Amino acid sequence: MAKAAQEKSGRACSAPTTNSDVARNGLARLTKICLSLPEATRNTLGAHAGFLVKKKIFAYFLNDHHGDGIVGVTCKVLTGDNVRLVAADPKRFYMPAYIASRGWVGLRLDVGEVDWEEVQDLVTGSYQLMAPKKLAAMAGEASAETARFFTERNARTDFKAFDKIMRRRGGQPPRAGDEMPPRAR
Repeated sequence: MAKAAQEKSGRACSAPTTNSDVARNGLARLTKICLSLPEATRNTLGAHAGFLVKKKIFAYFLNDHHGDGIVGVTCKVLTGDNVRLVAADPKRFYMPAYIASRGWVGLRLDVGEVDWEEVQDLVTGSYQLMAPKKLAAMAGEASAETARFFTERNARTDFKAFDKIMRRRGGQPPRAGDEMPPRAR
């Protein structure tokens, strides 16, 4: 059958262009981000996944939705932001079928290097729009707490000691004094 189609069109027939590794890795990372939010759950829908809070979807993972060849995440955004995001970067952002008119935007995970912080911001914003007020506030607090943790951790990191450890010949075990200084209380 495929050979007949090839002869008729003059072109080689191929399988869908969706990259299964990109889809698998993208779904794994997106799941980790979404499920870190308070009371979030995942609902697998074939090659797609929906992420919910209190029975409301706040993000979709889409893999070749209706044969479009796109691996992406779609999220709810503020009114008009989907149009602005697509206009600003049409190679990465797109208007998802069926839900773009209700304020949703798609971000491609299969084009270029994915900025996972941007994905997290998009997902968290969508979560905050869809979640009950108390849970939405908790997500905002969690983001601030995470930022404080990394700021504090970065402030007490000794980069000179780290570089010294990294320049050692391969296979040398840790030595006394390699650990981080104790946390200030």
